[in-house]
Amino acid sequence: AEFSQLPGASVVLQNPLNADLARVRRSLVPFLVKTAALNARRRATTFRYFEIDKIFSRPGVAAEAPDPAREPVEHWALGILLGGAATDADWSTRREADFFDLKGAVESVFEMLRVPRPVFEATEIEGYLTGTAASVVIGGERVGAIGQIAPDHLASRKILNAVFAAELFLGKLVAAALPTARYEPLPRFPGVFRDLSFVVKRDVSYTAIENAIREAAGPY
Repeated sequence: AEFSQLPGASVVLQNPLNADLARVRRSLVPFLVKTAALNARRRATTFRYFEIDKIFSRPGVAAEAPDPAREPVEHWALGILLGGAATDADWSTRREADFFDLKGAVESVFEMLRVPRPVFEATEIEGYLTGTAASVVIGGERVGAIGQIAPDHLASRKILNAVFAAELFLGKLVAAALPTARYEPLPRFPGVFRDLSFVVKRDVSYTAIENAIREAAGPY
């Protein structure tokens, strides 16, 4: 299924209200895109939405031959969609939202939940533009994904802006959260800032550079 990170088959309802509701949701992202399309038809050009709800799947079941006897598994998820103007504060210097605006929002969620700093690893997920999707990983476990919606999904819905989406598994985030907030004394001396430039090969990721700096810097 598009945008889904869950293994296995979809959960099919025996008596759906209509054909569009025959399968229980495996991802929140398609419905956030649908909301953006609804507003785009009303000439909206800026999209900032989120949703918290359950998604479902039948793990360990082949998508081509689902087994109704297998109990579905539900996951609480957080979906975020961002596109159009990055801010409404200054119309004279309008800037379009990009991947890093959404990445910052995701990192803010982690910070508020007191979850360890995530790692973003490149991946491919159906529905996201090739080369833009990344898995959100904590301690080697994927807890979500982030990426740019493929333009062909947006063109048919009359959305002309670049649109980005993220989906996080809240159960995994809560399990990884630190039990209590940790406080540190204020530094005795002001911080020192320096701009550094690096020349690296094109295939070297930002995460690899960041990890190398943190390892070299030590606890400080």
